[in-house]
Amino acid sequence: TRPGSYQYAVVTWYKPVKVEAEVPLSNDETLYTKQGDLNDAGTQMVSPTPLNVAPAELSTILLNNGGTFGRFQSPFVITQDDIDQRQNYSLVLAFNPDGIVQGSAMQSNAALVDDDWRAIWAPFLSIAPV
Repeated sequence: TRPGSYQYAVVTWYKPVKVEAEVPLSNDETLYTKQGDLNDAGTQMVSPTPLNVAPAELSTILLNNGGTFGRFQSPFVITQDDIDQRQNYSLVLAFNPDGIVQGSAMQSNAALVDDDWRAIWAPFLSIAPV
């Protein structure tokens, strides 16, 4: 870390996440999270149960992205004294939980899929440091 005035924060997260969700689609179909098995490439979970069959189950999905960034409400300043004193900081993030989990009736590159390529994924999280 270098002394300076910073305008943005980069936030990354651990890829596997637990989620239980119902995802309504624009075609009046609803997808439900399901338990799955990791595919051979280790890149997505494949559910043996169709994702359009209720109810939703707690499942582990793999995030297919590495994070996002957000702009500070005011510049975040780090001084040389902060570095010398090994100052600790906490970053509080705010986000809207709507839209964290999305779905599609036909998608091959997603976190959770079924045999008919119905898909559920977690897109980049839109955050705002506060």
